[in-house]
Parts: sequence; structure tokens; C-alpha cells
Amino acid sequence: MDQDEFIEQVRIRARLSSRSEVERAIAAALETLGEAMANSAAVSLASKLPGEIGDHLRRTAADPEVPRIPIEQFFARVAEREGVPRHAAITHSTAVLKVAGEARRSAPTYVSAESGLSFANLFSGFFGAAARSA
Repeated sequence: MDQDEFIEQVRIRARLSSRSEVERAIAAALETLGEAMANSAAVSLASKLPGEIGDHLRRTAADPEVPRIPIEQFFARVAEREGVPRHAAITHSTAVLKVAGEARRSAPTYVSAESGLSFANLFSGFFGAAARSA
């Protein structure tokens, strides 16, 4: 999957109308995810994402000792970063994470194992069998 296809897939799934909205949603979700991942995990995952999309993970990658944050706090941070209401942040960030998982087939397992977030339900709901089979 190339960068334009990634952006288009997020646009469709998040029901966004402009490329700038999509890019803002991608940045908000991945930068927030990067805050909750050890640097090495974020860099590894980022290298599997197309174009400059992975840079959002690299930019905010956390220290090796990553504090766990509740999923609600993740969505609150995404909403603040993106400048949208919480319900929109949930829709947008789950679309971003689903497309990221498709771009990097092992991402669901890797992220859930390496991040400080409790994404088990989010990933199982949006990544299907790939998350459950690993």
C-alpha cells in the first residue's frame, strides 16, 4: 500500500471529505500511539508504513519504560490533537489504525504487545482474525 492509497482508505473509512482532514486524523492517531510505544517498537512499526506516514510514530515515540494509559485517554488525546469531538476522534483513529494494520499485516499483534495501551478490544474489533491468530 502506498501513501496515497493509505490516505484514501482512511478518508473513506473515517468518512472525511478533504485530504487535509485525513492527514490531520492520521497525524493525531499515530502521534498519540507513538507516545505510548517504546521507541524501538515505534520505529519498527513506522518503517512498515508508507511514505511519510510512519514519521508520526517516530516523532513522538516514548522511552523504553512506557506507562500504560487507558483507551479513553488515548481517544481524548487524539481528539485534542486533531481538534475534533471525542466521537469523531474515535471514528477517525480507528480508521487510521485499521488501515495501518492492513498496511503492515503484523502490526495489530506487534502494537498490542509493544505499546503501553490496552488495545486488545480495539484491535480485535478492527483487525479481525489477524489480531486473534497471533
